[in-house]
Amino acid sequence: QLDRIEEGMDQINADMREAEKNLTGMEKCCGLCVLPCN
Repeated sequence: QLDRIEEGMDQINADMREAEKNLTGMEKCCGLCVLPCN
């Protein structure tokens, strides 16, 4: 069961990185778009 949780965490981390890539363009226009978890 722990393995499944870790897989889920890896997926979440991958999704976060993808979202951050998509946000970089917006951050140039708006400094408020920075994710709080950085």
